[in-house]
This record gives sequence, C-alpha cells and structure tokens, in this order.
Amino acid sequence: MTFNTALSGLRAASTDLEVTGNNIANASTTGFKRSRAEFGDVYANSLIGGGSSAAGSGVLVSAIAQQYSQGNVSFTDNSLDLAINGSGFFMLEDVSGSPIYTRAGLFGLDAQGFITNNSGAILQGYQPIGEDGEVGGTPSALQVVTSNLDPQATSDVNINFNLDFREAAAATALFDPDDAESYASSTSLTIYDSLGKDHVLTSYYVKSPYEDNTWNMYAYIPNNDGTQQNVLSSGAVSAADVAAATTAATDAATALALVTTAQASAALSAAAVPFNGALAATATTDLGNAFTGLTTALASAVTTASTEELQLALDAVNSAIAAGSGAGGVATTTGEAGNIAAFVDTSLSLATTASTTAAAIQLSFVEGETNAPYFELTFNSQGALTSTFPASLTIDAWNPEGGANTSSTSGSVIASDFTINIGASTQYANDFSVSSISQNGFTVGQLSGLEINGEGKIFARYTNGQAQVLGGVALASFANEQGLSPQGNTAWAESSDSGQPTINSPQSGILGSIQSGALEESNVDLSEELVRLIIAQRNFQANAKTIETADTVQQ
Repeated sequence: MTFNTALSGLRAASTDLEVTGNNIANASTTGFKRSRAEFGDVYANSLIGGGSSAAGSGVLVSAIAQQYSQGNVSFTDNSLDLAINGSGFFMLEDVSGSPIYTRAGLFGLDAQGFITNNSGAILQGYQPIGEDGEVGGTPSALQVVTSNLDPQATSDVNINFNLDFREAAAATALFDPDDAESYASSTSLTIYDSLGKDHVLTSYYVKSPYEDNTWNMYAYIPNNDGTQQNVLSSGAVSAADVAAATTAATDAATALALVTTAQASAALSAAAVPFNGALAATATTDLGNAFTGLTTALASAVTTASTEELQLALDAVNSAIAAGSGAGGVATTTGEAGNIAAFVDTSLSLATTASTTAAAIQLSFVEGETNAPYFELTFNSQGALTSTFPASLTIDAWNPEGGANTSSTSGSVIASDFTINIGASTQYANDFSVSSISQNGFTVGQLSGLEINGEGKIFARYTNGQAQVLGGVALASFANEQGLSPQGNTAWAESSDSGQPTINSPQSGILGSIQSGALEESNVDLSEELVRLIIAQRNFQANAKTIETADTVQQ
C-alpha cells in the first residue's frame, strides 16, 4: 500500500505542476482565468469500519477549479476592445450556432459588419427600439451598419435670449435686414432642409414704437440658388377708378361743361423685387375734353335792313380860258372825269382762343388684409414673455441641387414646417444676449467611429456630429461560474453544474459595466505561480522519496 499511496502523491503533484504550468503559460492571455488544483485524501472503506487508526490510501485530484477574480484592465486604441468591470460574461454564437461565453473582449468587424472575435464567433446583444436610444428585445447578432446617415430636415428650433428693455424704437418704420438701423439685435443659426443642404436662419428683433413691452421678431432665410423661383414681379390691378374733375373751356363769356369717369387697368411690373419692397403701379388712361353745344357769341349783330342803288350825280364841269395879258405867265387848270364807288366791309373779327382749367386726378384703392411677416413678442412687467409659444413658422420648400421649386394653378409649393420655441426668453434692462440656441436638423453623415458606453450601448459617430444607437451588448451571469465547461479560446459553455444563464444589460443587477477601448488581462499572478511551482516540485520529489524509502525497507 505504501507504493500506491506514494504513487497517488506523484500523480497529484504532477497534476499540480500541469495546472501551474498552464497558468504560467497563459499569463498574457486576454480574459484568461487561472486554475487551481484541488486535492482530497483517500481512505479505504470496510464493512466493519476502519476506526480512528486508518492510515489512508493516498490522494486524488478532486477538482481543477478556475478562479474568476477580476483581472487588470489595460487600455487600447480600438473602441471594439471591451472589458467587463465586475461580474458577467460576453454572449457569443460560434460558427456552429451554439452559444458560448467569454471574458475576452477582443472584437472586430467582419465583412458583413458583424462584431466577432478572432474565432469568428458573433457577439450577441439587444437591438434598438424606438427613437429615444433604448435597446431591448431578444438578444441577437450585433451588426454595425457602415452606410451614410440620411439627412434630417430641421423641425424644431429653440432660441432663448434677453432683449434690452432700454432699447429705443428704430428710427425707420420699415424693417430691412440689410439696414442695421431698422432693428435692434439679431442672431443666426444654421438649419437644414430634407436633402441636407444648410441654410442660415437669422432672427431680427425690432422694438415696437406703438406699444410698450412689445417687440417684433422677424425670421429671415436668404433666398437659395435654384433653376426657377416664383416671385411676383408683374400683374395688374383691375378696375381702378380714375375720376377727373369738371374741365371748362371758355371764350370771352360762355362756359362749356365736361365730366369724365373712366375704368382703368393699372399694370404692375418690376425687374427685381427688393425685400419688403413694393411693386410700382403704372397706368395710361386717355383723358379728353368732349365739347358739346359749342356756340359763338357776338357782342352785337350786323343786320342788313335793305339795299338801295346809290347814284351820284355831278354837274358838268366846263373849262374856261380867259385871254389877256398879265405879268407872270398863264395859269392853267386841269381836271379828270370819274365815278365815286361805295365800299362796305362785311367780315367779322372773332377771338378764337380758349383756356382749360387743370384738375388733380384722384386714385383710390380697396384696402385688403395682410399677413405680418413677424412674431409679436409681449413681455410683462417682470420681463417674462407672455406671448403664446412655441409658434409655428411655415417656410417655403428650399431648392437645393438644382431641383424645381414652382407654384402654379395646377400645383402647390411644398412647405417645410418647423417650430421656433422662444418660451424662456426675457426682457430685462441688460444687454442683448443669447443664452441657448439649438435645432434638430443635420446634413448627411459618414461613419467616423464607434463608441460603447458603460451600459453597453453601441453608438455610431458620424461626420455631421450626430450619433446613432446601433444596439446594446448583453451580458450573462451564472449561479455557479465554476461549473462552466471550458471550450478553449478563453470561452466557456453552459453545463448542468453552472445552471442556465441570466441575461441582461450591463450595470443591471449584479452585472458589471463595459469599458470600451480596454481589455481584461489574465488574472494569473506569476510570482504566486512560481511559488506554487516550487511547492509542486517538492511534493513530487517527496513522493518519489517515499517510493525509494519503501523499496529500501522491503529489500
């Protein structure tokens, strides 16, 4: 029996050496858990009992138990390197479809984007549910989608600011974003349309000159480039009344009446329409003087009473020549015979000039309803906003990438509605300031990296600054960890001794947290193992000496 007892000791010491050597060999293996050889003594059984004087029959290895104490955590540059701080095991599905469990978080992506270890086993976890970043459901394979993140149009804008109570009303009544004198303050924010194109939304604040504690807020988005945009640049105002006053035409004494009322069409046209501008109305209306009943008035009339033949009778003239002498010569008298004719002027000399009295043309327009392009902000005496907000602002569809943006009688302009919330804004006697400004739109994004938080949620980070939850890592715990069956590659399988796994998210119950970009090192302590190695060696030598001694005694 002495030989058998010593031989069992040699076997036990040899097993101890094997276990210690395996621990030393895996001192640098990620996620490795050291083992410990556990021994039990052996006693022979007898029907009548051995009593207290039984010597025993040697030793046997009762178990080789793995020690699941926490290993040191080292950090890496790979976000998919995962370490568990606390209890729990990663769940994987091996190439045969069987579930296995490990503490080694050496993970990467395969060709399909699944998160796998070096053996091709796929990490299991929860899928996203809803849009609030929650994960749940039955654990399944975790996959990283590497496609671009679709853009999201802005639907909510939040701006909180303080308007200076001391600000005076603008000198000009018309607001113009190009005229800094027409508003008190402004702030800008980049927003996005459904195609991911960015636009600048600028809010202008104008203090009302008519009501105390009242401001007008203008939300302005400059026009974008496109193939076509409908801006009203021409049209007509139909049936505009044009009235002219009485126009008089007079001669020396007589007045003639004229009244005209015409229906005229005024054309509207403009080559360019400025912001807050007006279309010029032009019209051409023929205004004429219709002269009726025009008569000529004479100061006195010429009437021919009768006609008579006028005869002029002259006595005959006889020439007498007197003969005689005298000093100075002879005097001679000469005469001519003729008739006297009567002359009457029957023409009239009339003044034909007339004068026109000018009158102003009066234009009248029918007043219609207008939509004021601003929000009216009213504050109480404590500076708090009393207007009802959030207010909904409808913006005509933008036109990025050369798409058409038209509106006609057979269609309508697509609108992009978003809400501007300024409910926490104030009016104090302090300088204008913006306490917060945000919006929920973004442009298209490319995958730039992955992050995994302590709860095991996997976030995809994109170049547009957005993050999206792709899933969540699941952890498993067992009632008896030492009952797990080793499968190699630092993996274990469920067994009848371990019991069924309890699966949940990290930081739930007794489960630990996830450390991304880190690995759990082997929990082997080399100095301790070297001491165990020496002890196992001495045990082996001592049992060998027992055999040698027994052999000497029996000779």
